Amino acid sequence: MRHFAIYDAVVQSEFPFRFPFSEIDAPANLTVEVVGGGVASDGGALIFETDNDELAPPLRRIERRADGTDLLTFFNEDQVELSDGWIRYRIVNESYEAPWLHHFVELRLWGSSCAWWLLRRGRLPMHGGAMRLDDGATLFMAVAGTGKSTLMASLINQGYPLLSDDLTPLWIDDRGVATIASGYPQMRMWPETVRQFVGDPADFAQVYPWQEKRLIRIGAPWGRFQQGQFPLKKIVLLERREGHEGPITVEMLAGHEAFMTLMVGMFQAAVRPTRELPTIWEQLSPIVDTIPLFRLSYPSGWEQLPAVHAQLRQLAQD
Repeated sequence: MRHFAIYDAVVQSEFPFRFPFSEIDAPANLTVEVVGGGVASDGGALIFETDNDELAPPLRRIERRADGTDLLTFFNEDQVELSDGWIRYRIVNESYEAPWLHHFVELRLWGSSCAWWLLRRGRLPMHGGAMRLDDGATLFMAVAGTGKSTLMASLINQGYPLLSDDLTPLWIDDRGVATIASGYPQMRMWPETVRQFVGDPADFAQVYPWQEKRLIRIGAPWGRFQQGQFPLKKIVLLERREGHEGPITVEMLAGHEAFMTLMVGMFQAAVRPTRELPTIWEQLSPIVDTIPLFRLSYPSGWEQLPAVHAQLRQLAQD
């Protein structure tokens, strides 16, 4: 059975995943399986529920069952059961057509499902990507559609290694150090970004059949990926402005503003963890106190990216 590393876990599974993973020779602490058929609710404690099927992610309901396991239900009726040591994805909706079965299952496993699994273990699933820059690990946060993937792709193109994309676990370790863990060597990019840095978008699979974003593997022949846990050096909130004019500005956030920025980043991740708020507050406070958080604002346009890179290098030196 394959063992691979992702999100501070060593996973064992027999499912023929298409996602690229870093295989590892180490004991597993998480078993993942994909099965058919759903299970009935046992009336457990309701943790999260919504009727708004336009929310991203597509989670409809989370409940904690009497045995301590959690049951996640998606809007298409697929389910996920999970505990601290295992995740079981249940394919209830049988309308998938190849190859979308793998896309739906894998994206929900390594998105919403793993985000909730991380919360159970005291990790904060941040909506953001991470890279290894000159001074160490940097977490990039941004509202969807404001250029995070484009900036990260441009940095990968300059030789900086990717650590994670979209979801980054963050926690305070036993030494009191803010730490992040890498994800998997793959990014989701819009076709224009693929064309600018990687190649022909037609050569890469779509994320979903109704979305033009492409799945790009990081590694030979393009880019580098680094596996492991890393002390977090800084957090950068990206704000790409409309229009090609205007300065590049950097503002350091602190106190309540920094705390709320990170809280919003949590609630933009794959779940909305209201039940876990006390644990979140306990970890966010020392992160705000010790990790610098910057707002980096810059105009649109490929021609702006070298100047943005220069500003990031300056932050690394300060």
